Amino acid sequence: CRPGPRPAIDPRFKEAPGSFTPVDRLPASPDCRWPRPPPDVAAHHRRMDDRTVNSALGAVIRRGGVAPTALLRQRGLDRATIEALVSTGRLRRLRKGWFSVAEASREVVDATRCGGALACVSALRQHGIWTVPTSTLHAVIPSGATAPGEMVSHRAEPGRPMDFCIEPIRDAIGRALRCLPFDEAVAAVDSALRLS
Repeated sequence: CRPGPRPAIDPRFKEAPGSFTPVDRLPASPDCRWPRPPPDVAAHHRRMDDRTVNSALGAVIRRGGVAPTALLRQRGLDRATIEALVSTGRLRRLRKGWFSVAEASREVVDATRCGGALACVSALRQHGIWTVPTSTLHAVIPSGATAPGEMVSHRAEPGRPMDFCIEPIRDAIGRALRCLPFDEAVAAVDSALRLS
């Protein structure tokens, strides 16, 4: 974007040697647009490579339907694209720095919204391990976070990063052994062994 020709200087405002005319006194050339309008996020999304978007959303689905912003950025989505996906409903903002796809289960979404992740029997069910049916949600919560009253909250280990939305199988089994009645815990372990 180049400015147009330099205007004639009024003799009353003769510039000192080495000075310059302020930008706001220079007429813009016809092809110069300043200030530029804010970006149209919908148009940006249309220009975005669909393969990149689909690959990123597929990665979110494979990890349980919820992901932090860092994962989306690693998969090639910039801030404008993420905002476009939110505006079109392909992503939902759960809390600061965390998003979910529409296919995410309600349990995973609820655990993430309160700052935690699915744990214990709730995580085992998401991993395909049989547990005694229950409607109670179990979540691992970092210190300082508060879980809703109807949720069984397990405290996260100090210093461990909470960068997952579903607790890994090994951790979930260990937590279930401490949380469940003996026979239910044994049934869950047996199901995990059969699954592996």
